[in-house]
Amino acid sequence: MSSQKPVSKASPPGSVTSSDHDALDSKTPVVADAAPPTAPALATQETQRMEAALGDAILRFFGIRKGPKAEVYDLDAVATQPSIWDSENVEEYKSLYIHPQWENWSAFDPSFRWTWREERAVRRKIDWKIMTWACIMFAALNIDRNNISNAVSDNMLDDLGLTRGDYNIGQTISRVGFLVAELPSQLISKRIGPDMWIPIQICLFSIISGSQFFLKGRASFLATRYLIATFQGGFIPDTILYLSYWYTGTSLPIRLAWFWMSSQLVDIGVGFAAVGLVSMRGILGYEGWRWLFLVELSLCSQGAFTFTIGLASFFLMPQCPAKTKSWWRPKGYFTEKEEKIIVNS
Repeated sequence: MSSQKPVSKASPPGSVTSSDHDALDSKTPVVADAAPPTAPALATQETQRMEAALGDAILRFFGIRKGPKAEVYDLDAVATQPSIWDSENVEEYKSLYIHPQWENWSAFDPSFRWTWREERAVRRKIDWKIMTWACIMFAALNIDRNNISNAVSDNMLDDLGLTRGDYNIGQTISRVGFLVAELPSQLISKRIGPDMWIPIQICLFSIISGSQFFLKGRASFLATRYLIATFQGGFIPDTILYLSYWYTGTSLPIRLAWFWMSSQLVDIGVGFAAVGLVSMRGILGYEGWRWLFLVELSLCSQGAFTFTIGLASFFLMPQCPAKTKSWWRPKGYFTEKEEKIIVNS
């Protein structure tokens, strides 16, 4: 199963928890959620700002935030955030919320402590190992998704005997398929895991995209538009779900910005490549737009290129932070300590 283990996140300093309400109702001192005297120290409100150093720099650049910069905070201070697991009722919480069959169970340790320096190092490692590949997959999706507009600029409609109305219907069908697929795709992703379902989606829509080289008329055009959108519709929400396995709520937003930037960058590259590809009209008796669907970067088949990304994703997308080791990756992506930082943060 690939449903993420529900480890509770930090409660904001000064917030009132359910145990606080119980204590107030019974008119007894609020001590249930206090960390045991022997427990290591937790992060303070000031050191929590280390989590958003990049966002802090951006806000400071535009003059929105003032005061001390993030760099003045101690990188060697404890980064572990307060949570229900620091309560003296931790054993009761474990029995209620933790099940040995859940993923990341082996790395879960409520008493584990780490510093901001260690957390930053782990986050950079996740950026390189996980986030970079997510952007590459998204780029592959956009290569297949956006080339239809470049193909139309090369008289594709006239070659297939289509009208502008047929093209608009195809685009509408594509949007409908994209929207309809999102919820079922999420359910499948939760069932078999995004690490398996995302590569399957990429392989399927890459095969269909490459098959557009053989389009014959209106029916095949509409069918391929719907099928491509159906298998692409769940990619974005599934990938965001997968990234949430690796990043905290404060670390993920800037990574999603990178994710969307990769889409725009590949659009620029594909546009330049399309200029040369559509000029191949007449080679082997085929129209330029057919070569656009089949050939990408003048080196490899577009379908084959994206399909290769899909196959590689089976091997480059670990199931979860605590399960990165495999027969082709015997050492895994992270050390035992790094796994604990990811799981317990």
